Amino acid sequence: MGDTLHIRCNRKIIIVILLVIVLILIAWILNAPANKAKLVLNLWHDDFEANSISALQNSNADDKLHGVKLDGVFKSQAFGNDEAGIVQYRVKAHGLPSAGTYYGFYYSPDDEPAAYQNIDCRLMEDGDNRWSWSKDGASGVTYKICDKFYYYKAVL
Repeated sequence: MGDTLHIRCNRKIIIVILLVIVLILIAWILNAPANKAKLVLNLWHDDFEANSISALQNSNADDKLHGVKLDGVFKSQAFGNDEAGIVQYRVKAHGLPSAGTYYGFYYSPDDEPAAYQNIDCRLMEDGDNRWSWSKDGASGVTYKICDKFYYYKAVL
């Protein structure tokens, strides 16, 4: 009788431990910057598009939307202020502001890819709607998530 109770308790402990491990893995996967950006846009695409349009029109855009920080509107340095620019959102950041790694997504009204903060540099197409860039020691990648929205990773 005592051995049967001991086996049942051990089985329950193992099941609880496995469930905790599975939950941790799911949270880790969902919290990966690229996955988080995709999830946020899947859930609140219309909110981010409306907020981006407001930011481009210099009207009442939210600084933080659904837990994602609005980094700002960045006009192309190559073409001056004639171009609409991009509206950039930050999902995650590591390191110092001047030497860190930044992850997020941006709204491009022209549906064209851009480098981090729309800096003036050449984008190298890596295929399948993916581009990489590098300038003055900084580098990054960007790829299309959905119409007018792109994911970015920048290493400064």
